Amino acid sequence: MIHKSLNKVWSFLVQKFSIKNIAPFSSRIGEIRKILVDLLILIICILSIIIVYRELKTPYVIFEPFQVPEEIEKQGLTGRAVASKLIDQIVVMRANPETTMFAPREKGSTFIQSWRQVKFEAVIPGSGITLDSILIYVKGLIGRQPISISGEIVKQERIVEVSVRVDGNYAKFPSATDTLEDGLHQAARHVLKYTQPSILATYLYQVDKHDCLNTIKHLLQNTRDEDDSLAYILWGKILSDQKDFEGATEKFKIVQNIDPKQHYLYNNWGVSLLRKGDYKEAVDKFMRAIFIDPLNPNNYIVYANWGSALLQDGKLSEADLKFRKTRELRPDIDFSDIERKSIRQLR
Repeated sequence: MIHKSLNKVWSFLVQKFSIKNIAPFSSRIGEIRKILVDLLILIICILSIIIVYRELKTPYVIFEPFQVPEEIEKQGLTGRAVASKLIDQIVVMRANPETTMFAPREKGSTFIQSWRQVKFEAVIPGSGITLDSILIYVKGLIGRQPISISGEIVKQERIVEVSVRVDGNYAKFPSATDTLEDGLHQAARHVLKYTQPSILATYLYQVDKHDCLNTIKHLLQNTRDEDDSLAYILWGKILSDQKDFEGATEKFKIVQNIDPKQHYLYNNWGVSLLRKGDYKEAVDKFMRAIFIDPLNPNNYIVYANWGSALLQDGKLSEADLKFRKTRELRPDIDFSDIERKSIRQLR
């Protein structure tokens, strides 16, 4: 029935458009089916290549269940629960506002719980080799071997220690309570130090500048220019906080040589110049930040800083335009305190 209907449609098209020497539709079904099958195979091949490429490109951090004493396990803190709580601590650090403001081009490591890990168990016919083993081997060749996180909880009388290993880098941290929160917090820092030091550095800038400087030094041992850029920007921010504006400018200039199109650089450089009282140079830096990345979701902060610099420079009408732009981008935030502070400084 369907074939007859399709043949009628086909015949109508042949007559309508004067198509000659064309066989009935039913005789071309095999050819059409072959084309569709070939197209499907092509799509599958393309998707497979994309999946394998992403698999090879993405650095994985695999968390194993922790070894936990039976006494603590009875409280509901199993080995898997402890590993999950450690991941939660890391997620909190990564979600810090200062951390999310700086978005590296490379999104960083993907954290996986080993008991939920998806493996490619497909076996190559006649070889007995799985696709997963090939991916692991190739990742090792290109320096993307998964990082393994393991550890144990040790309790001696009233003292509880969280021990963690990051591919052989071992450390242990005391915990004041059986919930392990403070010990896991320190363990999370240890994990980030060896897996995502740039994330750790931006987090520590907010909570512990001394440790931030130590992390910056660790970061600068890496060869990736992007990590170097962030390290020097944070170093410059710390020096600016200490009112060492010349030292801050020196660090910002290093980043300018590494990555002259770094949006985050020019906003922070501008803030340093604003604190120094060099308003015209500060305006230039904020302008460059917007020019480099006009669609950056954090540009409302740049416009607020730009408005403050213009206000300090006595350009009230221009400053008002920038503050309006800030409110336009983020109507959910009250920037009146920033404006009032700038006006008080002006007086």
